[in-house]
Amino acid sequence: MIASIASTLRDLNETGVPDRDSAIYSSLVPKDVTLNMAWRKRLLELCHGDRRAQEEIWILCARDPLFFINSFAWLLETRDPAEWNTSNRYGENKVLPFITRDYQDRVIMESIEKLGRADIKVPKSRETGVSWIYAGVIAVWDWIFHEQTHIGFVSKDLLSANNPDDPDALFSKFEFLLTRLPLWLQPKYERNITKNTFKNLDNGSSLTAYPAKADLARGGRKTWFLMDEFHFFEQGDDYAALDSSVHVTPCRVFVSTANRDRGQAGAFYDIVSDDTRSGVQIVIDWKDDKDKRRGLYHGECPVGADSYRLVIDDVEFWSQFDNGDGTYRHPTKQGMNYQFIVDDRTRSLYYDYVWHRPGSTPQSVSAELDRNFGGATAQIFNPALLERAIAAAKRPVAVGDITRHPEKRDEFYFDPLMAGGLTSLWCELEKVPDERSPWFPRRPPESEYSIGADVSAGTGGEWSSYSALEAIDKRTGEQVFEWRSNRLDPIQFAELTVWVCRWFWDAYLVPEINGPLGTLFINKVAQDLKYPVIYREHRSRVSIKQTTERVGYFNPDKGIELLKGMESAVRDKKVSLNSVIALKEAGRYFLKSGKLVHAAAEVTEDGAGMGLAHGDAAIALGCAILGVEDWPAKKPTVQSNVVPEGCALWRRQQWEKKQKKASSRSFWSPHYA
Repeated sequence: MIASIASTLRDLNETGVPDRDSAIYSSLVPKDVTLNMAWRKRLLELCHGDRRAQEEIWILCARDPLFFINSFAWLLETRDPAEWNTSNRYGENKVLPFITRDYQDRVIMESIEKLGRADIKVPKSRETGVSWIYAGVIAVWDWIFHEQTHIGFVSKDLLSANNPDDPDALFSKFEFLLTRLPLWLQPKYERNITKNTFKNLDNGSSLTAYPAKADLARGGRKTWFLMDEFHFFEQGDDYAALDSSVHVTPCRVFVSTANRDRGQAGAFYDIVSDDTRSGVQIVIDWKDDKDKRRGLYHGECPVGADSYRLVIDDVEFWSQFDNGDGTYRHPTKQGMNYQFIVDDRTRSLYYDYVWHRPGSTPQSVSAELDRNFGGATAQIFNPALLERAIAAAKRPVAVGDITRHPEKRDEFYFDPLMAGGLTSLWCELEKVPDERSPWFPRRPPESEYSIGADVSAGTGGEWSSYSALEAIDKRTGEQVFEWRSNRLDPIQFAELTVWVCRWFWDAYLVPEINGPLGTLFINKVAQDLKYPVIYREHRSRVSIKQTTERVGYFNPDKGIELLKGMESAVRDKKVSLNSVIALKEAGRYFLKSGKLVHAAAEVTEDGAGMGLAHGDAAIALGCAILGVEDWPAKKPTVQSNVVPEGCALWRRQQWEKKQKKASSRSFWSPHYA
């Protein structure tokens, strides 16, 4: 072991510039606890009183953060091992060598790659060592080995960052690791408790603690910020800190578990759920930890079944306890069989231990272990099913926009070259012979389509909701189309909707028609434009004992029936949904006091968080699925290509008809007969 170190040290280029992206020497360091402790002891012996060896090891640490951590970093663990942990590597010790797990290696190196250059978003499970990673090893490493590195620690209040009496405070973690380094690795530094600072007197680097406030480091400059447990910042303070820090640093590290009380609201949820925001996202899940995933299993519900069956994932572990009759002995309790909880969750010994603890709730476990912001509340759409549906969604075949024809104001066309278009297609457009489709030279494949619509005011602006159209091919169950905009009023939206329905081979339209906006929309579609292939709700008037039809879908429960219908169709694999926007919106609906609420409505008093998503696409997609399930026995005949009387095209058609009648030999298309 020492020979390999000595060889590496001799080959070092002392004049080389430390590369913060490299991890080239950490392969020398053993991860086994016993061997690692021996390695640390030998390193200290090698460097004892040897200035040359100290300088060379310093260079190794500067070049490779994983070498630095696994050779010299320590952490404090005040808790004894819980009963779920069948492997106790450290005995009764509280001060432990920081030996990184594989997932921690990934997190550290991916973070350092972007450190100081871009925002880093870290949604995490509880008890994954993330605070120690950022507040301890990454901050200490960057602060020691890079000149003029200026770091800010931001917490919900100042004491959470800088409390000398609290070992959980961020500054306490930083100083704990710093003071346990060998003296030849420690720089000369000062800690000023009153000013909330650490200062590296050797290279000018600094560390400052801040509470989350609107004037966060305003006017200052920082290399990077750590915003720890960001989802737990007070309402309003999180958005204020987010806004104030934009021009202070190019790199903010947003770290948090999901706050079950905030659910799908707050600045942290916004930044981790919005794929359009810049920066890198590093997900840290409890299943990444090999100890916490020990005994992994899950429940699986076959298509058409009403109950879950047990699926063992960690076969190697459970084979030790297999009774041979479908039951398994409890790994830690003598004379007992293990009671598996077979539902839609992935579980383990650790997960079940947390699940059974007094005070634990399904919502808290969903939030703090599964990183499920919707599950932190009473989410209406099954979160595990939703996650699988999002993962299975396909990329669009084409993205563009639907635009009014410049000359024929009653016509539209699809422009696939429109940058930042509002329309997504998951099907190839086909060229259709003129006699079959004279008004749509390129259109979707001929099939049976259901189109759902949700109507908004179309006033534009940052906070207004969207109108949305979603289409599903009934024959395949595949979602093939999406359109969203908040800039068309209900009348204009009705005109576009009818064109899209005709484009999709006279699709079955299921519009949600709640309120006066829905009334304006459906009157334009059904009465003025006379589009007949529309969902009709049958209802009975008991007082006069007659049955009537209401055109369009009236939504009395704000979407519960539509969302549960979508969930059922996805579970039974009747549909394949491709709109990640709509699926994520479906996940933001939850029950509160027995009523359906969308997370965009759960905002601060100043309106922070509004306008980010309103659930319009989810409702429209639910309507499209309802159309597939409620397909009419016989679709009404559509009078294709209705041309307004008196317009130029209408006059030309009349002239063509007269010419044909006047001639015994026709040269015109049969379409005009």
